[in-house]
Amino acid sequence: MEKAISKEGIIKSASKLASASFLAQLISLAALPIISRAYSKEAIGIAGIVMTLSTLLSFLASGSYGQAIVISRQYVARLLLPASLCYCFICSLVVAFFMLIFKEFIAPSLPISSGFSHVATYWYWIPFLVFFLSAYMVLSGYANHQKKYGRLAFSVLCQSGATNGIKVGLGLYGASSATALIASSTAGGLLGIFALSCFKPKQSSRLHLTPKRMRLALAYNKDFPLYSSPMMLVNSLAATLLIVALPRWYGLAELGLITMASQVSSRPLSLITEAFSRVYCRDFACRVTARRPLLPAFWRFTRYFLLVITPIAILLYLFMPWLVKFVLGGKWGELVPIIRAMIPFLCLGVMTSIFNFLPEIFRKQKKLLIAYLIILSYQLLLLILLASNMGFSDFYGLYYKLVLVVPILFILWLYLFMMRYDKELKKEKS
Repeated sequence: MEKAISKEGIIKSASKLASASFLAQLISLAALPIISRAYSKEAIGIAGIVMTLSTLLSFLASGSYGQAIVISRQYVARLLLPASLCYCFICSLVVAFFMLIFKEFIAPSLPISSGFSHVATYWYWIPFLVFFLSAYMVLSGYANHQKKYGRLAFSVLCQSGATNGIKVGLGLYGASSATALIASSTAGGLLGIFALSCFKPKQSSRLHLTPKRMRLALAYNKDFPLYSSPMMLVNSLAATLLIVALPRWYGLAELGLITMASQVSSRPLSLITEAFSRVYCRDFACRVTARRPLLPAFWRFTRYFLLVITPIAILLYLFMPWLVKFVLGGKWGELVPIIRAMIPFLCLGVMTSIFNFLPEIFRKQKKLLIAYLIILSYQLLLLILLASNMGFSDFYGLYYKLVLVVPILFILWLYLFMMRYDKELKKEKS
């Protein structure tokens, strides 16, 4: 039986990943003054929507098998790794085919805005980005299963360093276009994959790979592509809905403002999110296997949240005008009220992103998918009603106030989920 990670182990592993995330975010923040001055709002907006669409499609291409690998036993995980990489490649080819059909035959007949028409000229990047992003998810899941947190940290640094270094270099050289931003992200993703694929996991026995065994491993975990992937897609679409849909009502300049606001505000708040999410996912899976309660770990994280995330959010709110003016430049002054409106929503979103894997551990992906569909429908309805009747300056403030109810209700639902499990566990032991 696999042992749950101890409290000290969680802190040590999460600290290792958090340190790498912190350095990666520092690299990104250090590059922002150059990127914001070298690239136009329109270029940043185009790159933002291309990367967002690629990320959304990569959730489907990965089949969420990275999460399946994390919670699987050793033998199944080693079967899933090559099988899921083949799955990613095939899905990327399907994306390329449908992108070609859509661009050549469907898009010209649609009543889309000029912003979307201009973005469509960059769609040839999307299949490559989809494969790199989905393969990275699978490899990081396997590294997490093997508890190679140092390798995960190294890949994060490689990816951030390469992406931002190329962006800065091309910007200083004069090649400051949307193509340069997208190509930089592609190169960084490729380097992150290389960093994760270098390590050699310990093998206690020889594994005989056959197509049939790999198909069986994929079939056994079919709930992940059937429910988890659409769930992650819907969840990410809800988080990036403004970037995807804003060109329908506003221009590329407004899209660039929302994209830059998301980068500036989310990076400090996500320093610990990804690290603790990876470690707690593995720890909670081991706790369920060992039939141990979940609420103590949840309350432990809540203390970390209050002690770390809250002060960061307060400092961001107070010093945002100075940060925008001296870091990004005068042309980005419109970001201050946008970011301030986003901060409460992002803070509560940290907790939901940490623990949204809980239904997957109990293989209740269908319930979580329904919850995400309700959230997306609510946000989409708000977006249509507000954007159709308001100017951009009035839109974002009211929008982020009304969507604040979403993470509050979602956290409450996850808490009730853990409380129900702990009560059932207590009844079994009594």
